[in-house]
Amino acid sequence: MMHRQNSDWSSDPASTTNASHSSIERIVWTDDNDNHRIHQKKTSFAWYWCFKCCIVGSLVAGIGLAIILTFWLTSKTAATETSPQVPVRQVRVRQALVQLAVRQALVQVQVRQAQVRVQEAQVPVQQALVQVPVRQALAQVQQAQVQQAQVPVRQVQVQQAPVHQRTTTTAATTASITSNTCTSGWTGVTILYHCTNCTTIHPYAYYSYTYVAIATLTRISFSFREDNGCFAIDTVSVRSTAAPTVELISNNDFETGSFSSWTYCNPNGASAAGKVYHSLFCVSYTLTPKSGSYFYYDGAVGNNDYLSQQFTTVIGQSYNVSFWLFNDAGGGTSSADILLSV
Repeated sequence: MMHRQNSDWSSDPASTTNASHSSIERIVWTDDNDNHRIHQKKTSFAWYWCFKCCIVGSLVAGIGLAIILTFWLTSKTAATETSPQVPVRQVRVRQALVQLAVRQALVQVQVRQAQVRVQEAQVPVQQALVQVPVRQALAQVQQAQVQQAQVPVRQVQVQQAPVHQRTTTTAATTASITSNTCTSGWTGVTILYHCTNCTTIHPYAYYSYTYVAIATLTRISFSFREDNGCFAIDTVSVRSTAAPTVELISNNDFETGSFSSWTYCNPNGASAAGKVYHSLFCVSYTLTPKSGSYFYYDGAVGNNDYLSQQFTTVIGQSYNVSFWLFNDAGGGTSSADILLSV
């Protein structure tokens, strides 16, 4: 069997031409692609080396910059170290002086703190030392208070003793007295106390009497003369034995500072006559109250003056009459009369 054999060379010139043309185009395209690849490779290689050179250059530049900075800093430090040493030494000296001053200040503070602690430690000792005399003083004060508390008891005992106390019991008796404008009309006179050229009575002497009333109204009177001295009377008292807590004399201790409730009479105008005083220096002594703040003074010169007060009584009833008397006698003419009348 006969087969038709194909040949690369066709009898048709057009087909042969077309085939040749296609082969040539393929070859041309292949060359173009190769050229393109080669160009791309060259371009990539160039860029690779360019990038690599940039990196290397950057590294070299950085290293160079670092070296330059190092040298620059080193040269600056060296320049600083090689600069003149005098200012640096002065600064160091000043710093040393400052540190020394600070240390001295700290030492002074510590010393002061130590002194304060010592003083604080001494305070309890001083307080303890102070407490000793304080306690002793308190003990003395307590003893003094006890003694003062005992004084009134002792005074009461002294009043009962006959040293300065004159106790007299009298009945109503008639006595004659000098008649003048002050004594006119006085009757039933009872003299409780009388003296002429009276002696000094110092300190105050306590006198008490018992009187039996002869009328419903009774008068107590004090008559003094002391040419060269002073009398003083304080705490005059009249009390019924039936009611011993009731005082019948008003302003009996002169604490009003005046003659209130009393009648004063100076018939002949004697000088240095009776007054109410708080304190008065006489001849040898300073006159003061027996108690309270005021007393009655009398230093009438040349003639007697009178101080009187009336009080209600019950006929036949007994009364206790008392007073405190002081006399700073100066050696001249003197007299004293203390009496009751109606």
